Amino acid sequence: MKILVLSQGRYGDRIADTLRTKGPSHWSIHAIRVPSVDYEQALDEPESVHIEGLTECDLLLSLCEEPSATLLLPTIAERAGASSAIVAIDDPKWSPGPGMETQISEELRRAGVSCVFARPLCTLDPIGDPFVDEFTKFFGRPEFEFEISNDTIVAASVKRSAPCGSAFFIAEKLVGVKVKDVLDQAGLLLHYYPCLASMEYDPLLNETPMHIAGFEVKKAVYRALRRARQRTA
Repeated sequence: MKILVLSQGRYGDRIADTLRTKGPSHWSIHAIRVPSVDYEQALDEPESVHIEGLTECDLLLSLCEEPSATLLLPTIAERAGASSAIVAIDDPKWSPGPGMETQISEELRRAGVSCVFARPLCTLDPIGDPFVDEFTKFFGRPEFEFEISNDTIVAASVKRSAPCGSAFFIAEKLVGVKVKDVLDQAGLLLHYYPCLASMEYDPLLNETPMHIAGFEVKKAVYRALRRARQRTA
C-alpha cells in the first residue's frame, strides 16, 4: 500500500516516522510538507496552490494543522490518484468546521475517494474501505496483549498502536508494573510520551482530544488485562 502523508509540523512528522519504523515492510510511506495557504485561496482556487513532492498513492493521510490545508484535500487526492483518505483532527482548530468537513467528504465521495475524519486519530476504526481498513490493522484505536504473573505485568505487546506510536512506549514501560497500578500508569505514560493531541475543548466530542486519547489507552489496557486474567483463570 502506498501512503502519502500530508504534514505541517512536528505532529505529522512524528506519525510519519512511526509508520516507517513500526508499519509493515510492504507499505510505502512518502511524506510531504503542505504549505500555509490563505483560506480564501484554498476555498476558491485550490488548484492554484503548488505542493512540492506529490506522488501517486492509494491512501492519503492528512495530518495538517490548518483548516485551509484540509480544503485542499479533493485537489490533492485527484493529483495523487488516491482511492482513500484519513483526516486527523487532533485539535478542533484544525477543522474547517463540521459543515465543510461534510462538504469535503461528499466531494471526495463523488470523485470515488473514501474519506474518514478521525477525532482524534487514535479513535480510528475500520470503515469498510480496503485501504483505510488495511491501515487500521496496524494503527488506529490502540490494542494491547499482556501476560500476568503474581499480579504483575510480565510481558506486553502491541496488537494495534495509536498512529503516534504511544502504544509501543506504553507497552514497554508497563512491564513490571503491578496489575492494580496499570490503569493509572498507562494514563501517565501517554502524557510522558507525550501525547500531542490538544487540550482544547472540541464541541463535537464534548471533551478535549487529549482526554479522549487517554480514555482510549485506559480502555485498551483494561481489555488486555481482562483477556490476560481469563487465560490465567
